[in-house]
Amino acid sequence: MNLYSKKLNWKIALALLAFLIAGGFLWYSSYISGLTRFRNEQELEKWSLTIVKQAEVVKLTNQTFEQLKTEEQRKAKIWVRATKEFENDLPDYALSTELRDSIKIPLIMLDEYSNYASSFNLSIDENTEGFNDSIAKYIVAWQTLNEPLHLTISGFNYQIIYNNSDKFYALTKKRDSLINSFNEDLSANTGLVPFIFVDSATNNLLATNINEKDLEINAIPIDKMRTFQAANEPIRIDLGGGEIGYIYHDVDPLQQQLLFYPYIQLGIIGLFILIGYLLFSTFRRAEQNQVWAGMAKETAHQLGTPLSSLMAWMELLKEQGVDIKTVKEMNKDVRRLETITERFSKIGSETQLTESNVVEVINSITEYLRNRISTKVVFNLPVQNMITAQMNAPLFEWVIENITKNAVDSMGGKGAITFIVSTTASQVQIDISDTGKGIPTGKLKTVFEPGFTTKKRGWGLGLSLAKRIIENYHHGKIFVANSELNKGTTFRILLNQ
Repeated sequence: MNLYSKKLNWKIALALLAFLIAGGFLWYSSYISGLTRFRNEQELEKWSLTIVKQAEVVKLTNQTFEQLKTEEQRKAKIWVRATKEFENDLPDYALSTELRDSIKIPLIMLDEYSNYASSFNLSIDENTEGFNDSIAKYIVAWQTLNEPLHLTISGFNYQIIYNNSDKFYALTKKRDSLINSFNEDLSANTGLVPFIFVDSATNNLLATNINEKDLEINAIPIDKMRTFQAANEPIRIDLGGGEIGYIYHDVDPLQQQLLFYPYIQLGIIGLFILIGYLLFSTFRRAEQNQVWAGMAKETAHQLGTPLSSLMAWMELLKEQGVDIKTVKEMNKDVRRLETITERFSKIGSETQLTESNVVEVINSITEYLRNRISTKVVFNLPVQNMITAQMNAPLFEWVIENITKNAVDSMGGKGAITFIVSTTASQVQIDISDTGKGIPTGKLKTVFEPGFTTKKRGWGLGLSLAKRIIENYHHGKIFVANSELNKGTTFRILLNQ
């Protein structure tokens, strides 16, 4: 198993572990949130039951009120019937008066001309100044409260105008106080879910805990009725006396927030992990750069001594009359070693880019490689003579050399390598194509990672080094433009003009 495969396995293992941790955390957070929502729903149900029970008290009071009102109307009618029955018997009038006094209902008798005849259970005296004005006010007010009763005594028709008792008004005051207290308690409890209490007959707003500051401009709480109705089933409140109200309520805001809480928390943790990863990657990249630079400079230093010795031996061979052709080839290799030493010495240093002929650099490196690789490999070189770009020639040669050697290995030492150089508005494009076995689709994004190699031997650093030279030092781009299995691969390099 090569270095890249081991690294990939570790990545998969770590990704799986992270997935399991994140999944477990999300499940537990969702479980806690669900438990909290369940308890909130129970609290809402208890609140609904409390509201209904309070409404039952209001309903009972209203029913008592209505029963008292009906009872007083019945008593007034009884007095009228009793008075009519006893109209010819004077003692019976006394009995009628006694019955009237026991009923405790204020009464005013009007003759058939609507003139005042008599009154009972009034707190004002007939001899008091302004009595007639007071009676007139009572008549106007009482006629709107109760339907007048009619009485015929000795052939004369009378109208009975009556009011309700003090007991009735005391109960009315208590009922109104209870209803107002009920509505105020609802409105004052802002800790409840947002709700509106509406009269079913008129759709008038009775109570709400919605602050108008939280509404949109020109909106009123009653506008929320349809929204709340769609969110939850309204609570029916029977207030008695035919009065029905409905409480429309929204979902608990805390419950809505709890729905998103696990994802928000996971997102925050993910953000911290991402920041940590970016910091770690930055430090790791800086450390790798230091390692690359240190290794390259040490390699250049180590090559310097044997190179000096080789050059001296070359001069000695010349003096001893060794075959000139052999000496020339050896001289090329020595110069190549000098170039390699120069390349390594530039790693980690400030690289100077100059305008260079791309075609000439490609031809130079391929000419050197031609005699050192299989003779069955054909080079198809650029047809142009002059296309320039900003580059560092020794480092760019290194890139071409690495890609070319990979192409030769991919073809098994037999095939064709084609170089095509073209220009765009601001860049030079170099395509290097081979007729090798190609790269699988799943590995196209990883070919430039350190450790990636398809060979049994090798560190898998060639393409990674090429990417570093092009992108970090030349500020260009390098990528796989196209690759088909058993047909070949095309690498594309983009340099600035």
